[in-house]
Amino acid sequence: MHKTAVGYAVGKMLQVMGLMLLIPLLIAFYDLPEGYTNSYISHPEIMGLISAVLFSLIAGTLLVLGFRGGRDLQGIKEGYAIVTFGWIGLGFVSSIPFTLYFMDSGSVPLIEAFTNGFFEAMSGLTTTGASILSDVESLPRSLLFLRALTHWLGGMGIITLALVIFPAMGVVGYQMFRGEVPGPTTEKLFPRLAQTASILWGVYL
Repeated sequence: MHKTAVGYAVGKMLQVMGLMLLIPLLIAFYDLPEGYTNSYISHPEIMGLISAVLFSLIAGTLLVLGFRGGRDLQGIKEGYAIVTFGWIGLGFVSSIPFTLYFMDSGSVPLIEAFTNGFFEAMSGLTTTGASILSDVESLPRSLLFLRALTHWLGGMGIITLALVIFPAMGVVGYQMFRGEVPGPTTEKLFPRLAQTASILWGVYL
């Protein structure tokens, strides 16, 4: 298995996720009271989203630059590894805002807050739908949007989304598709997999 191919593709996934996290961050800023002058540190959801965006973009860029030699080395083994490590990486990044919010809102220890945050993020990315929250609506709107965003991305499969975005970035999509779609068949709806994914996402949108 070519580890450089896995590192390069996971880096691209983190870069895309970092950009998408800007949306809930903008919502968090929009929800600030008019004339707000206090430090953003007093809003854990804002600090959490800023931390997640920076970590995702920086880590993703470092992986892409460090493993750019693996952009054309993807096979079946690499596809499964990309799906596995990609889901773990995106789950970790998405858990950062939840973790900081849980720590601030209830004086929860770091380990417990991270466990709850990671569970909440992975629940969305894997479309499990479970939650550790008894009152989901108590979250700030930015985190509610983040939670919905992870479910939305996981609903169609973020790897399928990557089939549309990544070809222009130099990442081969088919092997990632093999790791994402269950079942023994490898049939495609159309000869070009990117075209298939584009149509599916058009319907989904």
